[in-house]
Amino acid sequence: MKAGGGGAGYDALLITWVVLIGADRIDFLGGDGAFHLTPYLVLTPIVLAAEVLRRHLRRHTLRVTPQLSALLLVAFTLLGIVGISVFASPEITKSVSRAALLAVHLLGALSVVVAASDRTDIDRLFERGAVGGLLLFAVFDALQVASFLHALPEEVHVGPLFVDLLPSVYAQFVPQLSGPVADQNRAGLLLLFYGWFVGYRPGRGPRTGFLALAFVLGVCTLSRSASIAALATLAVLVIDRRVRGISVGFLSVLSVAAVAVVLTLLLSPAVRAWAGTALEPFAERASLDRGTAQQHFMLIQRGIDAGMASLGRLAIGLGYGSSYSVLQDVFPGHRYANFHSLYVTFFAESGVAALLCILLLFAVPLGRGGPYRALVAGSATFNLFYQAHTEPEFWVIIVLAWLTLPAWRSHARGAAIVRTGPSPALRTDGA
Repeated sequence: MKAGGGGAGYDALLITWVVLIGADRIDFLGGDGAFHLTPYLVLTPIVLAAEVLRRHLRRHTLRVTPQLSALLLVAFTLLGIVGISVFASPEITKSVSRAALLAVHLLGALSVVVAASDRTDIDRLFERGAVGGLLLFAVFDALQVASFLHALPEEVHVGPLFVDLLPSVYAQFVPQLSGPVADQNRAGLLLLFYGWFVGYRPGRGPRTGFLALAFVLGVCTLSRSASIAALATLAVLVIDRRVRGISVGFLSVLSVAAVAVVLTLLLSPAVRAWAGTALEPFAERASLDRGTAQQHFMLIQRGIDAGMASLGRLAIGLGYGSSYSVLQDVFPGHRYANFHSLYVTFFAESGVAALLCILLLFAVPLGRGGPYRALVAGSATFNLFYQAHTEPEFWVIIVLAWLTLPAWRSHARGAAIVRTGPSPALRTDGA
């Protein structure tokens, strides 16, 4: 067994946790509870207990590094600010429940990653989880297509287990396939998360087949936010010079396919007409001139106005999870309406201090660098026009990025506190 690794059972638990981290189409309360009991909520305490036991059996004590200390300070400050803001909510009970869910997702992701941080093979385990997650995503997409074609029911009940198979539909006839995630935009972020671990493997090269699968599944979500996030991630990878040369064979196949498509379009008017009709909904989806894009900008402006309505709003916001209370004219009766931007939502709901905490969580790994800087850039970009703070993978990205920051040196000794490098091994053990 590799030093710092884990037994097969511990490995399988952590891999399963990664596979199911975003699967909120699955509810262990049968779809009738006050909330969805997702696989993440079920597995997190089990995986955490297993990782703590594994560390104990291997006598790997936890050493609190400056990176971890700083992250804990920012995270608990954010949760404290959110907790204060609930008292400004028009429905305190609802706000408290949503703040509690935020704490569960943030602290659950933080605890599991920190507990597993002594593993030297953590990047490979996340990679295996990403492979399983992509395969599960493809299976759910197939099930959603079958449901869309009325070959399967929209909902499946197996005892207490509830599975939602109903896809969102764009332009009345284009299903937006979102895998095991209930929302196509959040599904796009999950695919970026999985794509990172199968695509960025220092010293080993990408798993091209699974990276291509992540791309195809991402296209099927029709998510603008995820597309922009993927481009931002790739741009930072290129800037950091972490993208190695692409094989000649891959480029040759891509070139031949592109030439074949272009020639077919040039030589066949019928194919051109069919392609124009078929692609019109996708072109509209990519446009910033109309449709949901304009609604995004309107909601962002509404959120800024709501956050600046008074000094009290600037200080503690209108109450965490309470955006819906000022958006009933836009989303009548919708209890989860929000401003469609992580930054604007935290500013409007919990005040300027909460916004500063969110910005700090992104700014430190973006500024100081580290192996996850490009993924953080993608996540930060994604949240410009959406919000993923209730997604476990969002917090996993943040935690991984902070724990692998370049070494902070002691002014007294001038010595590095932690090892850095391309490997995501976190090294918070006492060895």
